Amino acid sequence: MADELAASGALPGHHRLPAVRGHLLERAGRRAEAAEAFAAAAALAGNPAERRHLAECAQRAAGPEPEPGPEPGPGPDRAVEGSSRPA
Repeated sequence: MADELAASGALPGHHRLPAVRGHLLERAGRRAEAAEAFAAAAALAGNPAERRHLAECAQRAAGPEPEPGPEPGPGPDRAVEGSSRPA
C-alpha cells in the first residue's frame, strides 16, 4: 500500500511516506530495504529531531539482527495462574 501511494505521486517530497514504508519493511524482515527507506525519509525531513530519529532508524535497520526478546507476560486484564487477581 505504501508503494502504491508513493507511485501515485500524492505526497512528493514528504518524509512520512518513506518513514512508514521503512517501518513496514523492517517489521516484514526486509531490513536492507527498510534502512534505505529510513535514510530517504531522513534526507527529506526538515526537522532536525525527526531527521536524527530517522537516521537512527536507518542505522538500526542496517545493523545486525536484534536478539529476540522475552515472551510478553500477562496483560493487566489477564490473571496470573495461582493469583487471586480476577481475570
